[in-house]
Amino acid sequence: MSIMREYQMLGIKQNVRCAPITLGAISLLSMAISTPALSALEEVIVTAQKRAQSVNDIGMVVKAFTGEMMKDLGVQDTRDLSLLVPGFVYADSGASVPVYSIRGVGFNELSMQASSTVGVYVDEVILPFPIMTTGASLDIERVEILKGPQGTLYGRNTTGGAVNFYANKPKDEFEAGLSVSYGRFAESDVEGYVSGAISDSVRARFSARQLSRGDGWQSSLARPGDTHGEVDRTSARLIVDMDPTDTLQISTSRTWWTDQSDSPAAQPMEIRAQNPDTDLPILYDAPLASGNDAREADWSDELEFEKDNDFIMGTVRMDLDLSDTMTLTSLTSYSEMDLDDTTPGNGISIQNTDFVLYGDIESFSQELRLSNTTADLFWVAGINYASDTVDNTKRHVFEYATSTIGRFTSLNADAIQETTSYAAFGHMEYQLTDPLKLTVGLRYTDETRDYEGCTRDTGAGDLSGFFGFLADNVIGTGNGADFVAGDCITVGAGFVPTYFKDELSEDNVSGRIGLDYAMNDDVLLYANVSRGFKSGSFPTLPASDISQLAPVVQEELLAYEAGFKASLLDRSMQFNASAFYYDYTDKQLLSNVVNPIFGVLSALENIPESTVKGVEFDAQWLPSEGLTLGFSGIWTEATIDKYVGINELGAEEDFAGSDFSYSPEWQFTGIVNYEWFIGNGLVASVGADVSYNSETSSDFGGEPAFDIDSYTLFNARAAVSSEEGDWKVMVWSKNLTDEYYWTAVRKSSDVLSRHAGMPRTYGVTVSKMW
Repeated sequence: MSIMREYQMLGIKQNVRCAPITLGAISLLSMAISTPALSALEEVIVTAQKRAQSVNDIGMVVKAFTGEMMKDLGVQDTRDLSLLVPGFVYADSGASVPVYSIRGVGFNELSMQASSTVGVYVDEVILPFPIMTTGASLDIERVEILKGPQGTLYGRNTTGGAVNFYANKPKDEFEAGLSVSYGRFAESDVEGYVSGAISDSVRARFSARQLSRGDGWQSSLARPGDTHGEVDRTSARLIVDMDPTDTLQISTSRTWWTDQSDSPAAQPMEIRAQNPDTDLPILYDAPLASGNDAREADWSDELEFEKDNDFIMGTVRMDLDLSDTMTLTSLTSYSEMDLDDTTPGNGISIQNTDFVLYGDIESFSQELRLSNTTADLFWVAGINYASDTVDNTKRHVFEYATSTIGRFTSLNADAIQETTSYAAFGHMEYQLTDPLKLTVGLRYTDETRDYEGCTRDTGAGDLSGFFGFLADNVIGTGNGADFVAGDCITVGAGFVPTYFKDELSEDNVSGRIGLDYAMNDDVLLYANVSRGFKSGSFPTLPASDISQLAPVVQEELLAYEAGFKASLLDRSMQFNASAFYYDYTDKQLLSNVVNPIFGVLSALENIPESTVKGVEFDAQWLPSEGLTLGFSGIWTEATIDKYVGINELGAEEDFAGSDFSYSPEWQFTGIVNYEWFIGNGLVASVGADVSYNSETSSDFGGEPAFDIDSYTLFNARAAVSSEEGDWKVMVWSKNLTDEYYWTAVRKSSDVLSRHAGMPRTYGVTVSKMW
């Protein structure tokens, strides 16, 4: 794709007099265009506030990338953004549910129905649960990452931030493209599209992608030659845009993806028996990872650890122009997801803890809003309705676990959660004076979650028989006959098996007030105060007592932020910086409780008081023709102020002063790109990027075994393309130095394990557009 064409797609002002060339891999926050004839950064248009604005006119931190940049930088899905955006962190939950955090604000939960502190949207439609975000990056025009509480303008309240994907839309003229990549581990990525007009008033775009990895990149410690980590993901999208009248625009979209990949295995690092007195040689004889090789992992050979997940989403957007300044917008969406996902829970060669997750999600949302734009005033007001149903079962298989050996080998944790949400919102931007702009936003939300579930015997009768034995011979209630094979074993008062039902009804008011002061055309100062909420949640986990199924209530974050955006050196450099302070109340987390029979078990809890503070910056520079430099960084201190809970060893601990999990103190990203004409209608480019994360932890108690060491990752690429940008050949390498790193540490049953990042990969990408 040519630079000029990409500008037109983004709505970027263009006055380039040279021939267009392919856009290099650079950040769009203050986009540095690396062409031989450009010496100034170009204006970038984003829609972070539901209207087209220059990114440098918005008093908040917005990081953006085009779809072409994402491809060049190796972004395959949402989690890869963590290597490009300082402050954005991805962690593997160990149960196929991704955990996203921004500026330390995340929800370390692995339930399928757990909503995230970071909202992920596609064309303004939320993917309400993180497990639905796998296929979000198909045929993307751009992605915008917003940091800080989001609630006044977006479909769900979030305390951490938002990731907004915008799909490429059909145009009047015919377009088609194909990109083919092949790399190490027999990985292929084939993506193509065709787009154009069907009639004078109807346009369509169809895109599809097949991502596969034929060779497993993980190697079994116990069975040499046995590999794991194959990938098989297919996605497609059809967008049809219509203009029935001059004042009405209708856009329909249907997205589908399926994932039949291997579920990633973990690295077993240490045996920490839940019941050390249990004699279980097969556990202690299982091989452990060395801690310096990303490919080392393990899994039991008794199950097929793979996914069979399907997702489909349909949306209809209608924009009716009521006048030259006023538009009525209706946004309707419906999505379904079916899951059958078998995951090797702790990376050991025996069935100590494995997960089989199956269930389905149905989600519906409807938003109706009215917006008005004049020279000095922009406002939008609307209502939003959403309804979600999550029906899921997580089977835990632990044939060889010290806490269950001789008692039972598996159990099912069942849960059904239905959520209904009503919201009303308003947002206004008013130009008080020539340099001074006021921004005010407010949102009221009323939400109800109905939950039911319990832990069940899988039908074999061993688990129900064990609880019956406890009732008759240990607890002394004499009601052992109440525990029936295949039925609930979760107990309530009187040690009676109980099917747990509960309702969580909450409402909240979120808002934002900010002032932007334009010192001149090149410098913007801003300050804002915002209040965000994340609603409460019920867990899906093996519960021996109904107290483990109690929900956490909503968390609240009051954020203070101030910063500036400055164009320097005749606009060849953009330098932005901000400082933030969060007053965090009732932070949600997956914590521990102590059960007198099974020891340390999981439960959700709220942390009463926490604080997050930090400083971040972003710099882009065009020092000479064709050369682009970018450097971003963040310092974050996320600390618990008040919380007493149970640590991994089952002891009560005062966690005041402890750092949040998955919250590195320092993160940096650097990008360099150089392009030059080589004659004969050809353009060459070379580029590299580096990302650094300081050490952090998967736990909030400071236990060294849960530490995540600091790591630095280098990627590099070189390409040749035509001046017109209609074809390109690129060779690339990710994790060029073969850095061994891990993104999470988990303890499951008797094993402490790591989730390692991939080793060095390399390959070639060929793309062609018509």
